[in-house]
Amino acid sequence: MTTYEKLKQLLNDTNLLQTLADHINCDKVRLNLYEEDNQCYLLELRVIQIIDDREVLIYIESFAFQLTDRGSLLFFDIRFSEFVSPSQALETAKTGQIIENYLNSFL
Repeated sequence: MTTYEKLKQLLNDTNLLQTLADHINCDKVRLNLYEEDNQCYLLELRVIQIIDDREVLIYIESFAFQLTDRGSLLFFDIRFSEFVSPSQALETAKTGQIIENYLNSFL
């Protein structure tokens, strides 16, 4: 199993996804992982509400992280694509911390 496949498997854990949905107070979250360079990854967290039996994308939060040669986290950062308020930044940071702590626990 490649590192990318291992990360995708970790990030699709139902307990993690439910924890994130509960934290954000939404119906569902989806995590999309993209490999950018050697051991560098982009992670998109898609926040979804179910309205009239349809999944509606509310917003996306993005994170970037890199692994060391030993497979542990070197860094985990937030990627803001637009201006955000301090309260929005704080909530995104708390969400990112949940993901970062989860990855640190299992890598």
